[in-house]
Amino acid sequence: MKNRTFFIICLFSGFFFGLQTAFSQEIPVMPLNPNTNKIEYSGVVQVEGTADELYVRCIAWINTFFNNASSVTKVRDRNNTLIEGVHRIRILNKLEDGTELFAGHVQYDFKLQFRDGRFRYEINNFSAREMSRSPIEKWLDKNDPSFTTNTPYHLEQIDKFVKDLIKDMTEGMQPKVEVNEEW
Repeated sequence: MKNRTFFIICLFSGFFFGLQTAFSQEIPVMPLNPNTNKIEYSGVVQVEGTADELYVRCIAWINTFFNNASSVTKVRDRNNTLIEGVHRIRILNKLEDGTELFAGHVQYDFKLQFRDGRFRYEINNFSAREMSRSPIEKWLDKNDPSFTTNTPYHLEQIDKFVKDLIKDMTEGMQPKVEVNEEW
């Protein structure tokens, strides 16, 4: 009987210790729009070129960054130098042994606007693709029923993807250096 009691105590203490460790993961700081209280990445990037040149460069960048660029962009308005789109990020769960498994998709919207010498980006409306669209801001609350031990990892993946997208976009919008080959 003592062995059985000891086993049960060890089992539950290990279980609760595991939960404590899993839930003690820090939720990454996500940028929130102060007006909507929704996750939003936005900024203005100074770059050489006219609004039309930046629009054309951005279309070229979109065609290289996204696998199916025509289905990602919903608005391509050259006259108003505006591009809008919707894209999905693949999210993974991480098991205790480090193995990663597919967990679903998170969809987001993006909007790009161009002016002479600069462009503005807004990346927002993040939602998990569940039975219906579900805003991911609830993942920022550890007390929400949808919060799991993988939630901080999901948010880290989203944050990394968007920051890499912004970095790649900013680099892709730079003017191309023309090499003048004189003979």
